[in-house]
Amino acid sequence: SLTTVNGLRVIARRSAFSFRDSTEDYAAIRDELDVGHAVQGTVQRDNETLRISARLIRVSDGTQLWSEIYNRELSDIFTLQDELSRAIVEQLSNALEIDLDLPLSQEALADNAATSEAYRLLLRGREMQHNPSSQNLEEAETVFRQALELRPEYPEVLVGLANTLRMRATLGELPRESSFSEALSLARQAIRLQPTLTEAHVQIGEIQHRHFWAFEEAAASYSAALELNGGSASAHSAYSRFLSKAGEHAIAASEARIALDLDPRSTSAATSLIIRLIRNRELSRARQVLDEFSSRYPEDVNIPWLETNWHIRNESYSDALQWIALEELD
Repeated sequence: SLTTVNGLRVIARRSAFSFRDSTEDYAAIRDELDVGHAVQGTVQRDNETLRISARLIRVSDGTQLWSEIYNRELSDIFTLQDELSRAIVEQLSNALEIDLDLPLSQEALADNAATSEAYRLLLRGREMQHNPSSQNLEEAETVFRQALELRPEYPEVLVGLANTLRMRATLGELPRESSFSEALSLARQAIRLQPTLTEAHVQIGEIQHRHFWAFEEAAASYSAALELNGGSASAHSAYSRFLSKAGEHAIAASEARIALDLDPRSTSAATSLIIRLIRNRELSRARQVLDEFSSRYPEDVNIPWLETNWHIRNESYSDALQWIALEELD
């Protein structure tokens, strides 16, 4: 929710959650993520009752600026989510002495048992997507379809299912044309229900340019996504991939830099930036980022591929051949 606030730079989920067990290492959080504040908390569930604690920390000295404990019924989760986000924005406004505003939610979810269960299934499906093995993606599709049976017009679930179908079709596990068409239809339905849903616009852009080669339509979809949420690392990353395929390598590299800035611990964001720099012939900068990446993630499977691309562009072909051999072995 906080990524939609103008004036806030919010670190993406993967990078932020890498510090979830390092709650007192504020110096590392500050230095590695380059942030001034951290939101921390816990969620406990007892049947249909939730107990949520939240606190706002100034990472420069570990000072707790605000804390609150919420006891709510699970059926009231959506109201609580909005209440919590707005409380954090208010506290940040006071701490930073600037006016921050959380846009009004466009989603009107009924507080009932079916919606709560659909929300639980949505979270479960998303978690499977974060580790997109064939088995997980197949199970994610089942979970998302179960959620839609409970609540057929649930925008986030529609997007989750669209993304899953697209990935499974790309891997060759589902018929391509019919699956891509269904995914596109699902994402468009999500936008009709919730026009401000950034992920839906991104998903449409991905399908349009990757599978139907409709570049002008895809460009419009990505522009809409970033206009709605310029703080989305995934939107910047997807737009970067599109620009690279369209031959706009300089802008693609710029978008990849933004994505990595918002998600500094993402290996995929780092990989994307390196390949964009190589294609834009920024070889010295690409070499620097690649060396840092290799030092930090020496076992990453993309290193031979990145090195091969760098050496080809650098016209050091004998080195490229050695890296290609390693890539083939991997």
